[in-house]
Amino acid sequence: MAECGGPGCDVLCGRRGGLLRKLCWLLVVTFLVGQCGLECLLVFSEYAAFPVATSYSSEQGLAMAFPDVTVCNANPLRRSRLCAAQASLHGRKGAPQKVLERNCAANATYNEPNGGDDELFRQLQVWMAQRYKEERSTVRRLFRLGHQLWDTVAYCRYARRNCTDQMFFTPTFDSHYGNCFCFHCGSAEQKNEEFYRYHAAASPEDGLELVLDAQAHEYLPTTTEMGFVVVVHGHGFRPVLCNDAVFAEPGYVTHISLTMDCLYLCEQDHTRSMCGCENRDLPTTSNRRGAKAYPICEESREECIREVKVVMGLESVEHDCKCHRSCVNVEYHREVSRAALPDSFGTGPDGRKRALARIGIYFARDTYLKVTSVPKYNGGRVVSSIGGINGMYLGVSFFVLFGMFETLVHELPDLTGAYKGRRTLDNCPDLPIRHRGGYFRSRISVPQVPYSRPEQNVWSNHDHVTGSLFGRHERQRHLDFKSLDVRSTLLPGLQREHRGRYKAVTVNDFRLLGLRKLHPVVRSYYESRADQEQTLRENVAAFKRLRLRPSVLVPVDKRSINTTLLEQPVSMPVGIGPTDLQMMANREGEIATAVASQKEGTVMILSAMSSIPLEKVRPNAPQGIFWQELYAFKNRTVTFEIIKRAQHAGINAFVMTLDAPTWGRRIVDERHLFITPPGISLANLQHLGGAHDVRFERMKGCGLTKYMNDFLDPSLSWKDVAWLRSVSKLPVILKGILTAEDAATAVEVGAAAVTVSNHGGRQLDGTPATVRDGVTVLIRLA
Repeated sequence: MAECGGPGCDVLCGRRGGLLRKLCWLLVVTFLVGQCGLECLLVFSEYAAFPVATSYSSEQGLAMAFPDVTVCNANPLRRSRLCAAQASLHGRKGAPQKVLERNCAANATYNEPNGGDDELFRQLQVWMAQRYKEERSTVRRLFRLGHQLWDTVAYCRYARRNCTDQMFFTPTFDSHYGNCFCFHCGSAEQKNEEFYRYHAAASPEDGLELVLDAQAHEYLPTTTEMGFVVVVHGHGFRPVLCNDAVFAEPGYVTHISLTMDCLYLCEQDHTRSMCGCENRDLPTTSNRRGAKAYPICEESREECIREVKVVMGLESVEHDCKCHRSCVNVEYHREVSRAALPDSFGTGPDGRKRALARIGIYFARDTYLKVTSVPKYNGGRVVSSIGGINGMYLGVSFFVLFGMFETLVHELPDLTGAYKGRRTLDNCPDLPIRHRGGYFRSRISVPQVPYSRPEQNVWSNHDHVTGSLFGRHERQRHLDFKSLDVRSTLLPGLQREHRGRYKAVTVNDFRLLGLRKLHPVVRSYYESRADQEQTLRENVAAFKRLRLRPSVLVPVDKRSINTTLLEQPVSMPVGIGPTDLQMMANREGEIATAVASQKEGTVMILSAMSSIPLEKVRPNAPQGIFWQELYAFKNRTVTFEIIKRAQHAGINAFVMTLDAPTWGRRIVDERHLFITPPGISLANLQHLGGAHDVRFERMKGCGLTKYMNDFLDPSLSWKDVAWLRSVSKLPVILKGILTAEDAATAVEVGAAAVTVSNHGGRQLDGTPATVRDGVTVLIRLA
C-alpha cells in the first residue's frame, strides 16, 4: 500500500516515521480529502442546477432584422356576416342561441346596455375556440366571418416603401380576436427578407407605419372595447396576444418573447393533465387522427386553470418545463407614445367618420444590447474543474488513481481473505470454499447431511449446553440464522454484486433465499415428502400444465382479486396453510406469520403442531382471519380441549385434517433421526397431562413420526364429523378431500366447506395432484 502513490500513503503505510508524524499526516490528508470532496460535490450540484454565465455588450449595426408584428381587431366577428349566417350556425356545433339573439337583435335594442354582455362574449370565444380546434381543416368558414385584411389595413408603409400588398401579411386566427394579420411572417418572407432589413437611421418614418380601420359599424353589441391589439414579437415566434399585447392607439410597442413561447406550451400541457381540457388562451392541439382530443375548458374549470397558473409561477418552472433561457437573446428597450389624430383624419368623401388607428413602429437608435448566456458547466468543464480541485488539494492524477485502484484490487483479498475464510468456515460447514478469493459460494440444492450414528438424534452433534440450534455459534435459546446468512460469507466488495444477483423477484427467489438461512436438518424437514416424493413432483408438474383460456374484448379496467371465505371478505383467493413448528425457521414463529396474514387481509390456518400456543398467536393479530387445524386423537379429550381453547381465543373456524390417517414415512427424517430441536416443542399439545406430554428426547428413531402414529386415531370416520359439529359452535371445514364422491358426502354431513388436498404429498405418496382433482370436486359441488 505504501507504493501505490496515493497522497500520504508512503508515510502512513510505510515503516519510517514515528506515531506522531503519522498522526499529523493522517489529519492533513483527511482534511484535504474532505475539502476536495466538498468542492467536487459543489461542482456537481451546480452542474445539475443548470447555471448559466451571462455577458452583456452594446453593439451597433447598420442592418438589423425587423421583428414580426401581429395586429388583431378587438371585435372578433363582423356583425353583418354573423347575422347573415345565423340560420346555418344552429345545431349541435352552432353558436349559442343567446349570443345570436343579442348580437343580431333589431336596431331598437342594439345600443341598449346589457349586463350579461361580458358572459355572452366569453361564450362566443369558447365556441370559436372549439370550432377552430375541431374543424381546423375547414377554418375558412370562421375566417370569412371575421374582419378581412383589405378592410382592416387601410395603409402600410415600411422604410418609406409601400407594403399594403397582401404578400407582406400572413393571416392567422385567434379564439379571442378572430382574424389576425402578421407582418413579416409566412412562407413568402424568404424571398422578401432583404425588404425587411432595417438600414436607415433612427426615425419614425423609417420604421413600420400602419393605418388600420376598425370598422365600427361591424362591431358586435357584446364587444366592450374598440380598437386593435398589436404584438411585436421575435421573428419566427408565436405571439402571445393575451399577455404581450398593447391596445392600438397611435404609437408603437416592441416586445421580444423567446422563452415564453416554450412556457406557454408547457402550461397547456399542465392544463391538459390537471384539468382534462385546453385553455383557450394558450396554443391548442388539432384533433388529428391518433392524437388524444381535449375539449376547450368551460367555466366550471376556471378554478383548475387558476391552480395551473399558480404552479407555473413557481421558480422551478423553467427547469421542470425544460424551457431554459436562450443562449443568445436580443432585448429591445420599449417606449410607447400616443397622440390624438385630427378630426379630419379618416373622414371619407361622404362625410362618414371612419374609426382609424395609426401605428408607428421603428428603432429609436441603432445601438442594441446583446445578452449572451452560455452554460456555466458542461461535461468538459466539469472534468477540468474536478481535475483542478484535485490537483490543488491532493495532486492526484488519473494515472495515480488507477495505480491506487489496482493496488487495492490485488492486495485487499490477500489481507482479508484468509481471515474471513477461517472466521466463517465453522458457521457454514455445508458451503464449498474458494480460499484464494476469500469468499464462499453458496449452493442452491439441499446439502446432504451425514447419517447420525445409531442411538443418537440429529441434534447430538450440536451444543446441548446452550440449548441452541446452532451450537457454539449461537448463544441464545431462540433461533438466529444470522450466522447462516450467505451475505456474511462475502467480502464487502462483493456484497453489492451478490445482492443484485440474488434480488428476490419471484416466489421461487424467496424460497431459495429462505433455504440458505435454514439449518440443513430443518431445511430437509420442510422440503421432504413421503416415500419417493412422487406426489410432490406431480403437484408441481400439474400446476405447470395449467393453461389460461382468455376471453377477449371484455373490459378489464376494473380488476379485483377480492373474494369471501365463509362469508368473510379476504383480499385474495390465497391463504396460508397449516405449517408445523415455525420457530425452527424464525424466532417469532407463528406470530410473525399471523401478523403478516392480517396485514395482507387473507386467512391463516394455525397448525395443530405449532411451536407457539394458539392463545399467544391470536392477540398479536386481533383483526386477522384464523382457522384452527384439528387432528383426531385416540383420546378425544385432547381434541375437545383444543376446541375449547380455540373458541375462547376467537378462532373463526375449524379445519379437520382427514388426509393423515397415519403419519407418512419420510426417508430424510428417518435418516436424520429427526426430533424437535432443544427449546422447541408442540406447544398446543403440552400441559395436557399424562401420556400426552411431548417427550421426544426419550424416543428412538424419528421421534415426531413415532409420536403422531401413537396418538392419531386411524379409525376416524364420517360419524366423527357429526361429533365435531356437536361440540363446536364454529364452522367445520374438511381438509383432504380428493374425490367428488367424498365431497358430496362432506356436504351431506354438514361441512361448511371442503379443501381439496393431498397434504402436499407428506403423508401418502402416489396420490393424484391437487389441481387435477380440484376441478372434479368443483364440478360436482356446482
